[in-house]
Amino acid sequence: MPDHVGGGFAGASGNLAPAQAALEKMGAGRPEEVDGGDYEVIWLLGDGTVRNYEGGGWFSLEAPFQAIGSGAEIALGALHVGADAETAVRAACALHTGCGGTADIERVCCVVE
Repeated sequence: MPDHVGGGFAGASGNLAPAQAALEKMGAGRPEEVDGGDYEVIWLLGDGTVRNYEGGGWFSLEAPFQAIGSGAEIALGALHVGADAETAVRAACALHTGCGGTADIERVCCVVE
């Protein structure tokens, strides 16, 4: 994401077309233009803050772990009992019938000052 809106990385889950449109607006530096639809966005800002978009609005949660999508509950449970993020995502994909396909794993190194 562009630095002038907080930088960082974002991902989405749900209905593909509006989710992709939301990520494109964010990538163009216009997160305020993201609008409702059947999707969720998770945004890790450059300062380490996590923002979520769901149901027509942005919000932030203070939580040790975050996940979005149909397998979020499974992933969060795996994280809670000590799994790493990749294992948690793979567990969600394996156990939730609403998860689609395989896991795409991105490794991100963030330094928060």
